[in-house]
Amino acid sequence: MTENKILLSIRGLTYFVGERRLLDIPQLRITETDHIGIVGENGCGKSTLLDLMAGVRQPESGSIKRYCPLAYCRQLAAADLSAADGPLAALGAGVLAKQPGRSGGEETRVKLAAALEERAPLLLCDEPTANLDESGQKEICQRLAEVETLVLVSHDRALLNALCRTIWEVRGGELHIYPGDYDCYRRQKDLEAETARQKWTAYSEERARLQAAASQASHQAGKVKKAPSRMGNSEARLHRREATQKSAKIARRKKVLESRLARMEEVEKPREDDSIALHIDPEPLRARTALSASGLTAGYTAGRAIISDATFTLPTGSKTALIGPNGAGKTTLLRVLAGELSPIGGSYRLSPQARLGFLRQGFEQLDERRTILENALDGACQSPTLVRTVLGRLFFRREEVNKPLGVLSGGERMKVALCKLLVGGCNLLFLDEPTNYLDLPAVEALQGLLQSYTGTLLLVSHDEAFLEAVADRLLLMDGGEVRAFAGGLRDWHRQRELPLKKAARDATLQRTVLEMRLSQLAVEISAAPAPEKEALEQAYQNTVAELRRLREL
Repeated sequence: MTENKILLSIRGLTYFVGERRLLDIPQLRITETDHIGIVGENGCGKSTLLDLMAGVRQPESGSIKRYCPLAYCRQLAAADLSAADGPLAALGAGVLAKQPGRSGGEETRVKLAAALEERAPLLLCDEPTANLDESGQKEICQRLAEVETLVLVSHDRALLNALCRTIWEVRGGELHIYPGDYDCYRRQKDLEAETARQKWTAYSEERARLQAAASQASHQAGKVKKAPSRMGNSEARLHRREATQKSAKIARRKKVLESRLARMEEVEKPREDDSIALHIDPEPLRARTALSASGLTAGYTAGRAIISDATFTLPTGSKTALIGPNGAGKTTLLRVLAGELSPIGGSYRLSPQARLGFLRQGFEQLDERRTILENALDGACQSPTLVRTVLGRLFFRREEVNKPLGVLSGGERMKVALCKLLVGGCNLLFLDEPTNYLDLPAVEALQGLLQSYTGTLLLVSHDEAFLEAVADRLLLMDGGEVRAFAGGLRDWHRQRELPLKKAARDATLQRTVLEMRLSQLAVEISAAPAPEKEALEQAYQNTVAELRRLREL
């Protein structure tokens, strides 16, 4: 059996961020037909590893050898439009490449299409489904499935399961390799965690038992009585001999116990997952409606309004998700309601008591020149101590809060932006793709946070599981229209499926009727006299054609 060709190899690689060793990889290789998913906590070095592979960054030590051309769809880089006039039709990106003001999802399509257009033997992708709607995610998954060799950083569980046959986890600067898709990786991780817990429990119990036994031996040694002064010489000698023997026995036992304690192989206590579940209880609004819009028209593209004559309300305390395809105007609507863009027509009104916080896709609210802590403190309504506590819950511990923003990953920047929002005392939140670039534990924690938030929420996300868990109302956007739906995402899908299910039942009934008609016509044709057979056979062919049409629906 011939081994697959090596496309890229790493040997003795180290990479530092300041004094911190971010990556330490003794040996690694990528071979033809590999489909590899890279996972790990935000800031662990996933994107940095891709940058190193692509040559965007250089390691402090070690070597990276590339044995073929590679293409790189990078997370935070702008789309490369050098091929915009070429055959950039993949994923519908030919038109998008020349279109100004692209949405986040459209930018992702252009970047990935440009990378695919290179037709390199090895493709590196960093969060290729970021900002994409449901149809876009499916389309990109199909295109990436056609790539021969793929290395993928993603927090999209469905994408990792669909595409990857090996998972690399970056943890503590090291790379841990797991065969199989993401679900296989999680099962192996759960087994590792359970084994580690059992090992720690056995170790701590045995250590406690030996320490208690050694302590008891010391106590017993102190209780060995000396010979009373009134005791005769012979009796005293006998007592001293017995006491000496007993003390020696206790000392030997204690020494054995201490030796066993010293020889015990130390077992590191398993790390407990930090919870970043936080409760936000802002000053409540007394009005029944936090925001209302009437006849709102905004944004022009290709000679038409992106949002046309939209009328809706956000009830106080509601959690509303904006749903719609990429380019439908979700971010535009958020920016209009936040006062960043002027509407073309109509009006909107925020409650006078509303204090708005806006989490944007591009981290515009963060200052690249400042540290994590300085960004979080800017505009905070809470004490510096509480701000530090919130950052700690978001995995920024001790001196890590003094990192400059410029060295952070996309997920870490999102956490800083989220912290800044949390400590700002907002009772009305606009969140534009808050789960982008977050690792899975952080997504689950944010989900719990928003479930317990007592203010009013309007959010955009393409993570359906996240939306289903958080949102109790929907605003449906498509073709310029904005329609309210009183219910969650699952309720909406169920309602959409009802007409389809009815149509399917009707088609099944029609097929059954036609099949029975064919059977009847076959009997009639076999028994009919010659003059009638032609008409019956024509009826039979017509019925076959109708049945074929129904089966193709």
